Amino acid sequence: MSAARSTPKVVVVMPAYNAGRTLRLTYEELPKDTVNLVILVDDGSTDATLDVARQLGLEIFVHNRNYGYGRRARRSPRACPGGNFSPTDS
Repeated sequence: MSAARSTPKVVVVMPAYNAGRTLRLTYEELPKDTVNLVILVDDGSTDATLDVARQLGLEIFVHNRNYGYGRRARRSPRACPGGNFSPTDS
């Protein structure tokens, strides 16, 4: 008897600041067969980041001003549903 393998589902939390020019490309590179939710944590962007995120249908959390990378990184786990979060950085 073999157990059917299921594809794990992943929530991607993307911290962003002024990522309007690169957000669409980054989103398009995500493996859609595995990722079932993408959440953008915007850190007070002043460019088109939020417009692009809305066009892509992302769930969005917004800081009303730029708090810096550390605050974005700390906010990301709170934006993620469920109990498991594994931070990565490029």
